[in-house]
Amino acid sequence: MADVKISELPVASGVTPDDLFVIVDDPTGTPVTKRVAASAILAEPEEQLNPPGMARLVTVQDSGTVSLSALSTTGYIAALWWDGSVQVFGSGSAGSDVTVSKSVPSSGNWSKSAPKEIFIWSCTAGNATQSGDLTGLDCWDTAITSLNVSGLTALTTLYCWGTAIASLNVSGLTALTTLYCNGCTAITSLNVSGCTALTTLYCNDCTAIASLNVSGLTALTAIGCFQCTSLTSLNVSGCTALTGLDCNGCTAIASLNVSGLTALTTLYCGGNTALTSLNVSGCTALTTLYCNDCTAITSLNVSGLTALTTLYCGGCTSLTSLRAVGVAPSGYGNASATTGYVNISVFNANLSAAALNQLYTDLGTVTYAATIGVAGNPGTASDDPTIATAKGYTVYGS
Repeated sequence: MADVKISELPVASGVTPDDLFVIVDDPTGTPVTKRVAASAILAEPEEQLNPPGMARLVTVQDSGTVSLSALSTTGYIAALWWDGSVQVFGSGSAGSDVTVSKSVPSSGNWSKSAPKEIFIWSCTAGNATQSGDLTGLDCWDTAITSLNVSGLTALTTLYCWGTAIASLNVSGLTALTTLYCNGCTAITSLNVSGCTALTTLYCNDCTAIASLNVSGLTALTAIGCFQCTSLTSLNVSGCTALTGLDCNGCTAIASLNVSGLTALTTLYCGGNTALTSLNVSGCTALTTLYCNDCTAITSLNVSGLTALTTLYCGGCTSLTSLRAVGVAPSGYGNASATTGYVNISVFNANLSAAALNQLYTDLGTVTYAATIGVAGNPGTASDDPTIATAKGYTVYGS
């Protein structure tokens, strides 16, 4: 080819991984002209590919229409598609969902399951000039393999459930209040550090994630991480506003510490078969605790939890000690209450007669609808349920 200026070369309609770029290596030292494959650049960390104020997604959807929705302060959303085209969507109604969509081509570089990159941002009416902020993003689709929302400091809601992303970093998004990433079965890393406004986090059925650290997120009120079967570490320390935690079916967790979380009212950790340690001390607002079928746990102490009305630890086949000193909840069965319900279920555990009698002795006196289920424990043949019945409990299974 004859010498030609770069500016005189034909314009490419897009970039594919097998394309080549010309670069100058070491330009300030010993410059050498080299080539680099587009695939190497596309493999760089996502943070380098995410312009400020924009969300970046990659989809491998092979047919039909790629569709997602977003919210912005202007009511308009711009999208830069994989083929270089730009479109503006929306009606100018700030706070209303704006649907962004484009058909997958039937042929060419971007057809079938070829990775297709999308950037979206808040824009002005009638053109794609960046203006305002993205405040919400809903991109749940199994074909999405990558999502980058770094720097979206006005983002308040993010829904990306069911995607194929391998990691999600929302650290430092100080306006984010709601995050749903349920069913992201490929995700191994979730970083929510510094999300000081986060109130709701659901990452249920993220079966590849190994650890979740939400420590110090003092606005967080609800966490759902059930069926995260690879999760070995869950840190909720300092989550002083947390009222509900559901980690049922997290079969790899060996230890769970929620001590001192004085706002916590409900805790579900049933079926956590590796769990050997559960610390609920100081959870003075706790009303409901389900730790049934935690087959490795040997002891549980709920003493002093005077708000507790429901305790299910049936099927804890290794449980030999259950202490419940003072459990006779104020307003839920004590002498001053007119209505209420107290239910303790410890069916099919491993409590001896002495352990059962200790449980009966620990419990406070109640006057309304209080039951204890103890069937299937080895001590039921020789325990003394009258200790409990004398306090107003009905004992089943002894």
